[in-house]
Amino acid sequence: YYLFFYAKATAEMDILTYLQRATDYNPASPIVGRSVTAKWQRFTITLEPQATTDVFLAFTLGDLPAGATFYLDGIQLFEANQVIGTPEIKGGIGDTNKLIKISNIGNFSLNDFRIELPFFDNLTGEPVYKSFPAKNMASGGIYFDMPEQSYSGIGKVFASDAFIGLFDYNVVPKVTEFYPALVRASDDLVVYGSGFSPVPETTFLVVNRTDLAGVVSQIWLTPVSMDSKLTQMVFNLPYGIVSGSFHIQTSFINSAGSEVVNKSNTQRYSVKPVVFDDGIAWRDQGYEIIGDTVQIHGKGFSNSPVVNFYDDNGVKVDTKKAKLVQVDGHEIIEVQTSNKFNSLNVTVTAGGVESDMASALSYTAKPKMTLIRSKYSRPMYGVSDKLPAAKVGEEITISGEGFIPTGDTATMVEFQGLHARITVEVPAGAIDRNGRSLKVTVPSGAQNGYLGVRANNEISNYLPLEIIPTVFSISPAELVPGENMVITAEGVGDNLSLIKVFFQTGKTDEIMAIPEEVVFNGHQAEVRLKTPFALSNRSTAVSLQYDRWRDDGSSVLNITPTITGASIDMDTKILVIRGYGFSINPKENIITYKYADENRTVINPKVRMLGVYPTEEGQEIRVQIQDEYHFGYVSVRVGDYQSNEINFGPVSVRKVARRVEYVRSLDRVTGVLYISGYNFGSEGGVRVGTNWADVHYRSDFFIIAVIDEAYLYDNPVIVARQ
Repeated sequence: YYLFFYAKATAEMDILTYLQRATDYNPASPIVGRSVTAKWQRFTITLEPQATTDVFLAFTLGDLPAGATFYLDGIQLFEANQVIGTPEIKGGIGDTNKLIKISNIGNFSLNDFRIELPFFDNLTGEPVYKSFPAKNMASGGIYFDMPEQSYSGIGKVFASDAFIGLFDYNVVPKVTEFYPALVRASDDLVVYGSGFSPVPETTFLVVNRTDLAGVVSQIWLTPVSMDSKLTQMVFNLPYGIVSGSFHIQTSFINSAGSEVVNKSNTQRYSVKPVVFDDGIAWRDQGYEIIGDTVQIHGKGFSNSPVVNFYDDNGVKVDTKKAKLVQVDGHEIIEVQTSNKFNSLNVTVTAGGVESDMASALSYTAKPKMTLIRSKYSRPMYGVSDKLPAAKVGEEITISGEGFIPTGDTATMVEFQGLHARITVEVPAGAIDRNGRSLKVTVPSGAQNGYLGVRANNEISNYLPLEIIPTVFSISPAELVPGENMVITAEGVGDNLSLIKVFFQTGKTDEIMAIPEEVVFNGHQAEVRLKTPFALSNRSTAVSLQYDRWRDDGSSVLNITPTITGASIDMDTKILVIRGYGFSINPKENIITYKYADENRTVINPKVRMLGVYPTEEGQEIRVQIQDEYHFGYVSVRVGDYQSNEINFGPVSVRKVARRVEYVRSLDRVTGVLYISGYNFGSEGGVRVGTNWADVHYRSDFFIIAVIDEAYLYDNPVIVARQ
């Protein structure tokens, strides 16, 4: 029951109010006390009977001072039968005059009502309930405004501090703006608005994200922070986010125990691609040729990425579609570099938004040679390709990509010289306007070897070019059989064993002579030899051959390939075969691989030929092993000529057994080591600690070594191979 009355007294006093049993005058409800002053006050008291019986309404004036007067007026007692007729209030923060229908409120005034709402206390940082007064009142209910810092949950209504009932307080989220305007993956997004909930796992940002397969799906992100006014949230966006629309989703459990989900208005957003500093690298190390694939590291690439290529003047020269290869951790795209220039700057466009030019990444690729066209060529062993050849002074055409220089640099062609590379600058007019071919004259001093193009200070891949000897003079003018003669020529190297001189004694007959010496005067070689005796007195044609070419284009002489050593780098799995007599064209070198077992079994490992390279000691064939093969024997065949066979690979010790026993050959007891493993080779020592043992037996797989008993258990045990 509600009890309303007005009271005052001429002296301050207390009044007690309660329901009194009519039978024995004992309290039938809790006793409620109030303080009365000299001014009229309106009192509202809730009386809750504790029994069903006849009662009196009792006022007890126990402490009324002597001579004081107590005034009582406007007494109302009525049943608390108010019922809320509005199960849900739904709206946005700031909405006004929201009506809660309540029955039987005619005896109440506006000030009797208050509403408790879920509220975020900015002082404690905790969700609480906060009371708000009603704004207006009508015969059918009360009105209130939806205040800031309130959020979805269960609302409560009180009349004269007595609980009336519940309603679902449903606050709809609203987004007003967000920052930055161009969002960035793996960075913060600030969302401004209202209707957010501070309760964990009830407020989410719903955005679009893609996977490597290009499938776009929605993800739900929880805020990393929220301000005390519930108007600003910060979210950390994931890698793989793509442009689209986002919204805020909130939820709460209503009075019926069901989850209520609300979605805000949607906002369109675009993702700004960001490239990392030093975020460009070649996918396949060791190539780095124009047209090869680079990987670009950054974020915001996931929406149909395109790579833009700019020259040093900021002019876009090319665009290429990229492939997304990583989303998690950070984003990586792969793109084939432009074939137009080998030195460019790159940006990334994704979802129609381009990364900043100020952070454009630069790269310089090696120019790419694909073909050398010359007047002469010869077939190569086992393949349909031909090996180009030219004479000094002849023009050759080089095809490929990326030959156009940029800035102040010039395009150069590097030829093999006798002791150093010979560099020739290519005039701009000799380069195709698309940078795909150039013309150059073979310079004086050029030798058999690899030719390369240098553009923008990057050297291309190498292609072989053989130089045909050119004879300039023969002295003396009148040759005397058995006497010295000198042939002056170009296109001749300093390997005397590769030089042959042919004297034609008839239409089909010729005599071959071996020179005694070759000396150089600048780029010209002076080949010195004895004139053969079997010459006729008629004119005799003389031709000079170096390696496989004669100055008149006749037959080819082949040199037997010889291997002097082989080794493998276990970190890079690159096998280096050293020697001479190899073909400068990698395809002509047929390598046989064997295991280091007793039968030396021939195998076919998975390999990648890296090339043939000249060295001060001769030549090197470099091969990258791409499987587990890493020791054994190798040999090289060039045409019909087969090299020797040589062992390579690291020594591996699997087990060492140590024994003290009688050794018959020494006729005494000593320490003996039995060492098993592989690739020991036939020569080499065994060291135990700091002392060398005597090797009594050694094979590729087993060693017996003898050492003084005092040193038998020293460590480490090291097997050396010569």
